[in-house]
Amino acid sequence: MNQIVAGSNYIQTLADLNSAKMADPFSFLGKHKTGEQWTIRTWQLNATKVELLGWHEDTVLAEFERLEGSGLFEVKSDLSECYRLKVHFGDQSFIKQDPYQFPDLRFNDGFFDAARVY
Repeated sequence: MNQIVAGSNYIQTLADLNSAKMADPFSFLGKHKTGEQWTIRTWQLNATKVELLGWHEDTVLAEFERLEGSGLFEVKSDLSECYRLKVHFGDQSFIKQDPYQFPDLRFNDGFFDAARVY
């Protein structure tokens, strides 16, 4: 498996992800336009492999690269529509949606402040 090497920008981001202190994970995880392609990142701490699937088919479109020594997986793709992830844990695998591909799901607009439980 190929591995990406951490640059200095990733060090603090990975520390924040690992300790659940990242204020806006949507800004880093999920799908982001980088030039002519999309960069897709997912945090799968105990996964052994992650693959990119289309929304409606189970065909593997690409395999993610793991950032060495972390749970961060990244792939560059031309895929512009929604996608799913096939996450492997040893001999088992699961297909799941990546919630970070939907940045409009952020809950920082104040709407949920009224739903506090006392």
